[in-house]
Amino acid sequence: VEFSLNEYVGWSSRTPNATQQSSVKQRVSVAMRPLDDMLADCAPPAAARVTWIKIDVEGGEAEVLRGATRLLSEHAPVLWMEVNPSSLSAAGSSPAELDELMRGHGYRFWRGHADERWWRRPRVWFTPVPRLADVTEETDVLCVPPSRAAELEPLLAGKGMMRAAAKG
Repeated sequence: VEFSLNEYVGWSSRTPNATQQSSVKQRVSVAMRPLDDMLADCAPPAAARVTWIKIDVEGGEAEVLRGATRLLSEHAPVLWMEVNPSSLSAAGSSPAELDELMRGHGYRFWRGHADERWWRRPRVWFTPVPRLADVTEETDVLCVPPSRAAELEPLLAGKGMMRAAAKG
């Protein structure tokens, strides 16, 4: 596939959005494979589990998810995913499409927030996102599968965070 290298490395993508277009420096051809195929090639032991995936591919998130259906079904990893409506639109996708792809696997969503103050440690918290289709600005979303909900959702809802902060 054709891939656009950007002056700002984090903006490099297959489909630069309007903001990213002016800083594209070069276009190159790269190989692209579905995550399901890559995992099959690794031949991990039967008991091995993929538990966490970070997806930040400047609008290509739907492509990644479509290429990971087996991984999502069999491993049910927690996903930390950037949802950027502008980049998704440039790639012919949308937050609504991401919502549809993830809900098919039973995922629930939590938006990450950070309050970074130089005089103390950063504070991170999460708020529930009922539907990814409602995301209108660039944000990071934690996607929690049903198998991890009981473990993670109390922490994400703020229960237990005060204790963790008090210890540190």
